[in-house]
Amino acid sequence: MKSLNSAIAAAAVLALSAAPAMAQSWLTWLWGGGRGGSTTTPTNPAAVPEIDGSTALLAVAAIAAALAFAWERNRRRA
Repeated sequence: MKSLNSAIAAAAVLALSAAPAMAQSWLTWLWGGGRGGSTTTPTNPAAVPEIDGSTALLAVAAIAAALAFAWERNRRRA
């Protein structure tokens, strides 16, 4: 049962984290910006900000914290 709950939680986290990227690509496709769409005006790509060193360090720290939490949780279970 615990593995089922973990799988459901992992699927929910994946769906919530992937939703913005999926929405951006699918909405563009549905509104005619994708393959087979008939737009008369050219679309310009949006400017994407670069990730600087401090933001990258925060991302790595967040991943490290999640891994440490998972490791500690598994350690206490054993």
